Amino acid sequence: MLRGALKNRIKGRESLLPFIFGALFIFTELSGLILRLHEGGHDVSLSLCTLSLFLAASFLLSFLLLPFFTGLLSCGFELRQDAGASRVSAVSGSRGRLRIFSVCWALLFISYIPCLLAFWPGLYCYDISWQWQMAISGDYFTHHPLLHTFMSGGLFEALYGIFGSYEAGLVCYCILQLLILSASLAFSLSFLWKWRIRRGIFLAALAFYAFFPFIPVLGISTTKDVIFGSLFLAVITCISDMAMSGRLYRGMKLLAFILLLTLMELFRNNGIHAVVFSAAVLLTAGALRKNRPRRLLLGLSLSFLLASGLSIAASGALKAYVSAAEGSIAEMLSVPCQQLARTYVEHGEELSEEEREELFSYIPEEGLASYKYYVSDPVKARLDGEKVSRDPEAFFSLWLRLFKKYPGTFLASFFANTMGLWYFGGDSSCYLSYDYVSMPDEDHVIREESRIPFLRSFYTWFTDENLKKSLPVISRIFYTSFYSWAVLLTAFRAIERKRTEELVPCLLCISYMLTLLLGPCITVRYMFGIIISVPILLGISFSEMKVTGIEGEKPNK
Repeated sequence: MLRGALKNRIKGRESLLPFIFGALFIFTELSGLILRLHEGGHDVSLSLCTLSLFLAASFLLSFLLLPFFTGLLSCGFELRQDAGASRVSAVSGSRGRLRIFSVCWALLFISYIPCLLAFWPGLYCYDISWQWQMAISGDYFTHHPLLHTFMSGGLFEALYGIFGSYEAGLVCYCILQLLILSASLAFSLSFLWKWRIRRGIFLAALAFYAFFPFIPVLGISTTKDVIFGSLFLAVITCISDMAMSGRLYRGMKLLAFILLLTLMELFRNNGIHAVVFSAAVLLTAGALRKNRPRRLLLGLSLSFLLASGLSIAASGALKAYVSAAEGSIAEMLSVPCQQLARTYVEHGEELSEEEREELFSYIPEEGLASYKYYVSDPVKARLDGEKVSRDPEAFFSLWLRLFKKYPGTFLASFFANTMGLWYFGGDSSCYLSYDYVSMPDEDHVIREESRIPFLRSFYTWFTDENLKKSLPVISRIFYTSFYSWAVLLTAFRAIERKRTEELVPCLLCISYMLTLLLGPCITVRYMFGIIISVPILLGISFSEMKVTGIEGEKPNK
């Protein structure tokens, strides 16, 4: 009887997609809850039996909640109605967009200044100590994008010669970064206005960019992710604009887009992997399609591949110019390091003496014992990368043998380390660094002097513990998984409403998130480009419009 009711309720694609989305969401929440309880010391764990029960429960609950998920994938808002305005009106045209861009840029930049004063002269954090040391010594390596290393450490040294203060260098770096960030956000908002998204949605996006506390804090943090995220947003906006018009940019606009995409890839080493994967998917989809989107999909694919080629060439030229050495192989082994460490922590006494000695030859015992389920850095930092580089087959032979003995532990390690992408319940992914990292030496020192101490306390309040204790519901927007699911929601909506073009910006976002699965952790800075792109994706997805394929024509409702 239940089987018949379920079949009738999800009959047709209109109900099947919401059902799948709901089942996927419920299944990941149940799995994430068990993982969190296990990591918190409770005597529970994921097993094949548990996962089977969760899968059955997910299908049943998704069936019961089908009206909710159907409404979520089908709701929308009408476009803004400008009196007598066509798609390219005086307001929505280039002059009007420039006015919107200028106003938003000024408002956003000014709104970030109090945060800079609160952490004056800026947040010297994350990997900047290594990059500054490279600028001082001239010994570069490719673990960090060379372009950002020149921009950060090189700027500190250059401005010290002018102002005689490294604090001045950090202030100038933060101001430059805030200008780039606010310009990118204003750029995306100007396109929301061009697409005639309703004023309420436009103002909500503007308010989010201005007041969401993580945005200005990252804006004054010395990390490559801010510039990369800003460029990522600009790329997503341009792709969305091409999707809205139904055709590829031409001439100088296309050239500018390709150069923007190239620059984006130069600011993050895994950016090129996301772009190349997206290009392969677009090329395949374009080859299979015979209707109107084919030319757009193939054109975007070729643009992606061209930008990737330019990025590789530029990276090679920069590397040759400064004779940069290759980064450590350990940076590519976050997942295996976590899996081996978790195996040692949970099954160390079961390992043979030979297995223990072989494991210790790659990662010392204290490194394995420093395992934290949500970040690989404590373990990865102690990996003997040179030994792995000399004989990678021996390392992966050990990894494979232990995987065969403890497959459940290996899988649990992977899913625990990536919870920030898929577990909506929230975990450590809201982490931001508010403390200065070590200086290169005693002659190169930057001192923090907050100009607004109470505001600094306000920003540093947003931690996992405080959010869950004081903001149990609203806190969801501070965790990266909220934005992963928002991207997935827009992708499901595009499929549900047969908007093939709207899948393209979602594809690039998903491709980038897939690269994070192999990274050291999932935190706000790694997801920054996704976070600031979500208002654009949601603005398009929840607006009642259809692609016309003719630029300047009013979309149909």
